[in-house]
Amino acid sequence: MNLSNLRSKISPVILERGKVYYHNNSVTDLKMMENGLCFASVDGSGEYDVDITISENGEIADYLCNCQDENYLCHHIVAVLFSIEEVLSSCRNEKVWF
Repeated sequence: MNLSNLRSKISPVILERGKVYYHNNSVTDLKMMENGLCFASVDGSGEYDVDITISENGEIADYLCNCQDENYLCHHIVAVLFSIEEVLSSCRNEKVWF
């Protein structure tokens, strides 16, 4: 899965909840490392830690959230993916990873 086809791969309910968290600025402390590792916190009913790995070709290689959601791809992860997508789209001609 890559960031551009994200929307077609996620349950509509999870996608909408992730959008709400993203639009409410619930994603904090987003860090994107040069090796493709991304870390963020998401404020919701608690504070959740999300780790995402993006490969060199832009594929989402792995993701993990410490919430208790039954769905492996939860709305916290989706919110962070939207934040990553925003950073990548705003920095197309600049170095994105920091």
